[in-house]
Amino acid sequence: MSKRKWYPWLVCIVCMLMNILACGLVTTAFSTYLPFLRESLELSYTETSMINTVRCLVSTAAMLFTTQLYRKISIRLGLVLSCGLMILSCVMFASAKGPVMCYAAGAVMGIVFGIGNLIPISIIIRNWFEDQQSTALAIAIMGSSVSTAVFPPIITHMVQSYGLRTTFLAEMIFIAASTVLIFLVIRDKPEELGLTAFRTGNAGAGGKEKKKKVQYRYRSLTKAGFMLLMLASLLVGLTGAPYTAHVSLHLITTGIDPMKAAAALSVFGAVMAVGKIMLGISTDRFGTYRTNFVFLPCLIVGTWMLSAVTASGTTMFPAVVLAGFGLSVGTVGITLWCRDLSSDEEYPERVKLSQTLFSLGGLVATPVPGIIADATGSYSLAYLALAIIQIVIFVVIQLLYKKNSLRTGAGNPDFLAAGTTQR
Repeated sequence: MSKRKWYPWLVCIVCMLMNILACGLVTTAFSTYLPFLRESLELSYTETSMINTVRCLVSTAAMLFTTQLYRKISIRLGLVLSCGLMILSCVMFASAKGPVMCYAAGAVMGIVFGIGNLIPISIIIRNWFEDQQSTALAIAIMGSSVSTAVFPPIITHMVQSYGLRTTFLAEMIFIAASTVLIFLVIRDKPEELGLTAFRTGNAGAGGKEKKKKVQYRYRSLTKAGFMLLMLASLLVGLTGAPYTAHVSLHLITTGIDPMKAAAALSVFGAVMAVGKIMLGISTDRFGTYRTNFVFLPCLIVGTWMLSAVTASGTTMFPAVVLAGFGLSVGTVGITLWCRDLSSDEEYPERVKLSQTLFSLGGLVATPVPGIIADATGSYSLAYLALAIIQIVIFVVIQLLYKKNSLRTGAGNPDFLAAGTTQR
């Protein structure tokens, strides 16, 4: 197999590694540390949630300057810079004596999330893949789910056995090794290595042209449609950031053993990783509109079940399986929605704006579960509210797709009609 065929997939895998660092270790996997930080530093629930609030605040601000940053430096250099900042945050958490240093470390993580995560990764995937973009993007963003599946039991075991400082030191070593690989493999565009973007081609066996599939294309959004898309991005942030940040705390507060909670978090991440791949394949094959009908209802039901989890843990694993499978559309979905409903010229700015609103939603909502838990002694009511918001997201997005869809195929006079987004 020629290098132009396999190297884009290597770039995709290394982007997944970057997503592990800039998203997974910053959000869901980091939530494993929160109970130990709260106990070690004697923080309240609200103070503990505020770490993620500060992170969301800074990441929102950082996203506003991401496209300007990458006009001045390469994406490759920006990703390496992000890794260096992630190491710095580990040093700060390891030396924290109170909430102030934790907030400062959270701020550094916010910069990493803002400049080193979905915005640069989605641009790299778009540059390296002409075909199978949904699958490649799903694999690249699968890193956060892989970290959720792998790291919680490791972090829990290491903190209980060796302490917080040693665990953060081990994380620093992992990040440093990953940084070297990212620097060696990643390039902004395939042309920098004399390669071209990945294409499957239309030629079948014997050189015969394969029959073209029915494709799904979408009319340009009206101003009202664009505002609804941005509203959906904001609502996804309202549900996504507090959702993943408090899973471990929610289960432990309910009365579930920390190791069992870590195991559930691992299952949650593993299912989300598989869900992201299935989401990408399904989107490439059936389109985003149909795929949403599978994943978003699973998320809604899983969130409702999670809100009803008790100390017995009877519904814990079914809840995290459904929620993990459905939440893949919450992480990959925003980028796919922008891709489908934007032109090539609109895409970078819309991804930046949607991710900024996503982060803003997280900023607003992240402290709320902690406040509710302080008032009620449980995160259950918070997760029930998230399920209600997810229903709104489902309705808004599907109405947008329904209104703007233009199903086309070979021979259709509208196949390359002006005013449609070619996806």
